[in-house]
Amino acid sequence: MRVTDASDLGRVLRSARQAKGWSQQRLADAAGLSRDWVVRAESGSGRLEVQLVLKALRALDLSIDVAEAMQDAG
Repeated sequence: MRVTDASDLGRVLRSARQAKGWSQQRLADAAGLSRDWVVRAESGSGRLEVQLVLKALRALDLSIDVAEAMQDAG
């Protein structure tokens, strides 16, 4: 899935969490975040700290691939 805004990122997080059968609290615990943060992230809040987003992605065994963006820029 191409992520172009906070709403897309929220859908990715929710989908990956649900695919694992995890509750929002389980993701929060695994990533060292609050459940409130997970709720805001999944709702597409545009005010999320990048480091915390990366923690959530790592907990879900996801990563960000910027190779395509780098090729387009070059």
